[in-house]
This record gives sequence, structure tokens and C-alpha cells, in this order.
Amino acid sequence: MEKQGVVIKPIADFLTDKPDFSGTTILGDGSIGLILDIPLCLTRQKGVVQRRQRAMELAALGLGGGGIQFIN
Repeated sequence: MEKQGVVIKPIADFLTDKPDFSGTTILGDGSIGLILDIPLCLTRQKGVVQRRQRAMELAALGLGGGGIQFIN
């Protein structure tokens, strides 16, 4: 197996409002790679699924306020 060095840099200013990314790195070919915060992505997705499920349950009971609205 080949060894590879990795340098992780702080996230660029234009991506600071994107919490799913935790940093950047320069790949071996010179291109830039974004580093995803996988635990945060999974936690956020779980919350979205739970809110959607709850909205569908309320709509089925007639308590949804006239329609289902999905908000991320």
C-alpha cells in the first residue's frame, strides 16, 4: 500500500456558511478537495427525515394546517 501525505486547510471564507464542509485540501494533482463533515451531514439528514415524518403524520390526522410543508 502506498503512503500519501495530506494537508488540511481551514475552510475558505466563501464556504463558511456551508456547515457540511469542515475543510479543504490540495490533492496530488493540484486540484482542491472539499472535506465533508459526515457526522454532521447524517445528523442534519436525520432531523429532516423526522420533521417530514411528523408533518405527514399530522396531515394524516387532519392537523397539518391544510398541506404538508417540508422545511430543511
